[in-house]
Amino acid sequence: MCHYKSGNKNEVTFVFSCPGRYEEEVGVPAAKVTGCNLDTLLSILNRKIGSNASFNRQDITITNATTNVEFKSKTGRTEATAQEVLDLANIQRLYHETDCNIKCDTKKLINRIFVIE
Repeated sequence: MCHYKSGNKNEVTFVFSCPGRYEEEVGVPAAKVTGCNLDTLLSILNRKIGSNASFNRQDITITNATTNVEFKSKTGRTEATAQEVLDLANIQRLYHETDCNIKCDTKKLINRIFVIE
């Protein structure tokens, strides 16, 4: 399933736009460049606020706004349409895939991410 990976801790969920060529090839979400960018972000989050939640790939849940695999040579586009994302069945899928409990004060968490120390 290249659009979804459940995290071991299920405290943090990242939602990307849609799986692409590389996600389809390896069968996991956030592959290749997206995966490298995610790893960089997770490293920063661990340094800044790692005591509030685990920001390791195995602990986070990763999903996509749609399950459609999109890339130019396959579908002629790189993103799903708003209609596909907002489809009731898709919204219900997202609701179930992102059903997690974040155990921290969201406002305080956001403030800590953007404060330069």
